[in-house]
Amino acid sequence: MKRMRALVLLGWHFLLHWLSKVTFTYRRGGLPRFRENYDPDGLLPLSPEDRALLASWQRCTACGLCEAVCAEAGLVVEGGRTGPMELMTAGSRDLSEHPVAARAATGDVPGAEEAAALCPMAVPIPEVLGFVRRQADQLADR
Repeated sequence: MKRMRALVLLGWHFLLHWLSKVTFTYRRGGLPRFRENYDPDGLLPLSPEDRALLASWQRCTACGLCEAVCAEAGLVVEGGRTGPMELMTAGSRDLSEHPVAARAATGDVPGAEEAAALCPMAVPIPEVLGFVRRQADQLADR
């Protein structure tokens, strides 16, 4: 019964999709649709370079070595995770209000080079902070 219901719903939505194309009421996607959907959330489209950087960013295994370096540099607030590791694991979120993002926007991220040197997965932390800085600049320009 569930399978039959699923097939009926699938067929119904296929028919609606086909009719919207035939009657020219179909809305194409693309960049304008992306912006319409995600601009209110502060999510911006990525350049090819940023997409490549994102792939290297996702190598983070959340081992915490960068947090230790940044704690010594005074970047991590005691009792909370607000260092680079949290930034690396929050890649699909709006980063504009993240504490590290605020520092990255000003260029004041002590220990970023040392944290990158300690990273066993070779995550390019300074480049990621540069990405966050560029994103913050784009959001500010709106």
